[in-house]
Amino acid sequence: MKEIKGVIFDKDGTLFPSAEFWGPIIEREARMSLSSFKLKKKDEDELVKKIGIVVGADGEGNTYKNGFLFRHDGFFVVNVLKMVYLCIRYRLSPFKVKAIMVGLSHVLGESVDDEFDRLDFTAVRTIFSRLHENGVKIGIVSNDMCASCKNFLVHTGLDQYVSFIRGKDSETKRKPSPMAINEFATKFGLTSDEIAIVGDTKADMDFARKGSVGYTVAILTGCGDEKMLRRLSDKVYPTIDCLLEDEVLFNKRS
Repeated sequence: MKEIKGVIFDKDGTLFPSAEFWGPIIEREARMSLSSFKLKKKDEDELVKKIGIVVGADGEGNTYKNGFLFRHDGFFVVNVLKMVYLCIRYRLSPFKVKAIMVGLSHVLGESVDDEFDRLDFTAVRTIFSRLHENGVKIGIVSNDMCASCKNFLVHTGLDQYVSFIRGKDSETKRKPSPMAINEFATKFGLTSDEIAIVGDTKADMDFARKGSVGYTVAILTGCGDEKMLRRLSDKVYPTIDCLLEDEVLFNKRS
């Protein structure tokens, strides 16, 4: 294995836990939206939980890989049908429920910089700082908007270490297309086997495989299936801070 000279990170679910971050936001917004329905407490609790499943995370620390927070494909139709079922089950106006989902979508798409203050990014800053000091180039490739990625990096103090960003509004094809890897390699004069990918989903692992990178790390704080990720990656860690002990990324380095 060649020395790793560049690392591309996913953002949501990799640099921070999806459920820990999005769960409280989704639950809070769902309860606020449902307050006008005057539901019984039991029914409201059940409905908030089910909305969390449809969206992708709940206030109990669970993620749901088929929620529209994580799925950006035709599975959206399935989630719409789930919401129709909830309307029937709880005798709710479909127009009001649609308004709730539109509201949630808006919140998930907004800048939520202040919410990051709830999380501790000390380990991530240490990882990025050590890589940067060792001359390793750092990139972010996410399905989020570029502006949102940049705001996140600035708010968490990580922007000084990152010199490559690609989001869903970039002209670059989305993961798992290897286009972003090729652009990263070209920009910094690297070969693909000098690049590592760190992510939390199958799409990240497929991205790495199609780009023929030298090293692939899976983090289990997103929505990926652990068994699948272990099969598709070179290394699996429960949380991002474990990366500090990675012998490939930090071998023979301070």
